[in-house]
Amino acid sequence: RNPPPVGTRYGERPCQRLARGTPCSGASVYGATIPVRSPGSDRGGHHAIHGLMSDSPLTLRLLGGVELTGPDGHPVRAVLSQPSRLALLIFLAARNSGPFHRKDTVRALFWPEADSQHARQALNRAVYFLRQALGEAVVVTRGDDEIGVAADRLHSDVTKFQEALDSGEL
Repeated sequence: RNPPPVGTRYGERPCQRLARGTPCSGASVYGATIPVRSPGSDRGGHHAIHGLMSDSPLTLRLLGGVELTGPDGHPVRAVLSQPSRLALLIFLAARNSGPFHRKDTVRALFWPEADSQHARQALNRAVYFLRQALGEAVVVTRGDDEIGVAADRLHSDVTKFQEALDSGEL
């Protein structure tokens, strides 16, 4: 287990460190250091460990290579360095069957060898990670059985391409 960032007490989250007045320079999530914004910054004092807080959406580019950028235009390395979680985000962003996907279908596709309980736990961990890295509003649920990505929080070139095809623009 990695030691906490300097100035953080064991078991303390970086936002608690900010509340104590200790400056934040970075946070470690699954071994990836995420830059942390300090209070009073242009992002309202929120920091990356609790998601990219901004009115601007994230951008997911899949045509010509995979690229995920935050509202500031910088790569979201915490997600890009996690291939299976990135794949889940890409799958959820593909709105082939509408904005939501059935959770049981997602579990069967991503964790086919796992029993129901372990697949459910794996999906919950992946969704938790994505919400922490991207913001709570990016990965959304409808009831207990459906999951998707908020179109206003994540823009995808594949989705725009599909919309252009559907509307006859291409």
